[in-house]
Amino acid sequence: MTNASHQFQLAVVAGAIVLLLFVGVGVAAPATPSPAHGHGAAPDAQAQASPEQRAAAATLFEDVKAAIARHADVRIAQAEGFEQGRERFRFGDWGPAHFRHRANRRDDRVLDATRPEGLVYFRTQDGRTLLLGAFFVAPRGQGPRPGGPITEWHVHDPNANSEMMHVWTFGHPDGPFARSLGRDGVQAAIQYAGVR
Repeated sequence: MTNASHQFQLAVVAGAIVLLLFVGVGVAAPATPSPAHGHGAAPDAQAQASPEQRAAAATLFEDVKAAIARHADVRIAQAEGFEQGRERFRFGDWGPAHFRHRANRRDDRVLDATRPEGLVYFRTQDGRTLLLGAFFVAPRGQGPRPGGPITEWHVHDPNANSEMMHVWTFGHPDGPFARSLGRDGVQAAIQYAGVR
C-alpha cells in the first residue's frame, strides 16, 4: 500500500469517527450566546483579548500541560482514578475517548490545572494510547474565563446544567481551547501519533 493511499484511508476513517462521535451528538455550542459560535474560539479572540488575558490563557495552557504530563501513560491516570466514560465518548478500535475523574467532578475546585475533571486520549490503530489534553467542568454560567474570549466555556447538550472547557496539549489546529476535537483535530492527532 502506498503512503498516499494509507493516508487517504486514515482520512476516511477519521472522518467517519468524527461523524459518529461528534456530529451525531451535536456540535459544541457556547455556554452563553457569543459571536464565537463554532468549534474554536472566535477567529479574532486573540485580537479581542487584552495582553493580560492572552498571558493568562498562555499560563493556563502551560500549567495544565505540566500538571497532566504524568498522565501520558493511561495506566497511571487509571491508577489515579480516571475512568473511561461509559457514554458515547469511548474508544472504538481506535480514536478519541474521555476519561473522567469522579472525585475531581465532585470537589469544589473549578479550573484547577492539577485536578481536571477529565482527560482525553487517542488510541492509534497499532494500539498506542496518547494523551491529547484535559477538560474541566463547572456549573453552567460559572466557569471562569482567565483568558477572556480565548478561554470560552461550552456545552455539548443544551439541557446540561454544566459547561466544559478543553485544554488540548497536542497542537490542535483550532488552538488549545477549541471546543471539540473535530475532523481537523482528529487529523492532527493522527499526525501527532505518527511522530511519537
